[in-house]
Amino acid sequence: VLTASSFAEPRTPTRSIEVRPLSDDTSWNQAFENQVRCRDPEHEEAHYREFKSVHMSRYRRMTESGLGSWYGAFLGEELVADLGIFHEGGIGRFQTVETHPEFRRQGIASYLVYHAAVHAKEMFSLNNLVIVADRGSSAERLYSRLGFQSTEIQLGMEKW
Repeated sequence: VLTASSFAEPRTPTRSIEVRPLSDDTSWNQAFENQVRCRDPEHEEAHYREFKSVHMSRYRRMTESGLGSWYGAFLGEELVADLGIFHEGGIGRFQTVETHPEFRRQGIASYLVYHAAVHAKEMFSLNNLVIVADRGSSAERLYSRLGFQSTEIQLGMEKW
């Protein structure tokens, strides 16, 4: 578990990316498709679509209720990465950061995480943001470069 109250600005992506909260059916559908595309290969697509449909519908309702935002990184009108940030009590929590496989290693995820964090912190008056990554992973290194520091260890179990 990594946390930050301020963020280090990342390098500019290799492409012209615009980060913005999702606001219409088209962008929400693109985020859903990106989340499905980025699933762990062990998850069969049809079942994962059902699972992710329930999750994304819940996140959209939470967004519409003012509990957070879902952000997309757009190359023109194409969503190439997405994530959510939801909050309570001055703390924001990132949800499912995913980058389209064809757009990885271009600085897009760093750019998205940074700009979404800055926007959410201001919009929701957040004191701290929390993000979770596997220890030693490329995601942990990316978040650390943005100013997030390890503060706790989270353990989980999954039953298939």
